[in-house]
Amino acid sequence: MHKWPFLLLGITIGFAATLNVSAEPTDEPQVDFVDSIQPILKRSCYSCHAADKQEGGLRLDHRNSVISGGDSGPIVVKQRPADSLMFQLIAGLDEDRQMPPAGEGTPLTKQQIDLFRKWIQQGASWPETADVVQPSAH
Repeated sequence: MHKWPFLLLGITIGFAATLNVSAEPTDEPQVDFVDSIQPILKRSCYSCHAADKQEGGLRLDHRNSVISGGDSGPIVVKQRPADSLMFQLIAGLDEDRQMPPAGEGTPLTKQQIDLFRKWIQQGASWPETADVVQPSAH
């Protein structure tokens, strides 16, 4: 009995595993930051987390500020929404720190929360040209 076919099969399987190949196809369209995410941030978050005010040391109107995070550290873990503080807070997974707080912003809908989940899962793409420095009035 030849061992080469089994060795070749093992090497092929091991190589495929390193490519992080998913068994589930991703037919979901890419979430566009400027069209889908930024308008939600402007409407629901900028009054407390933008140029004029940075509660918790967090700015959500500037890409590099989001990457570095606020007083609680980084808020987005690319491709891992469940590990991203931003997603945990807007999805209400932390009952003590729901964002936006009751009475202090427009609550996100389930559809908007799902957009954030998808955006983070897809790598949280944010073009540098999309930085906006203006507070919202909500």
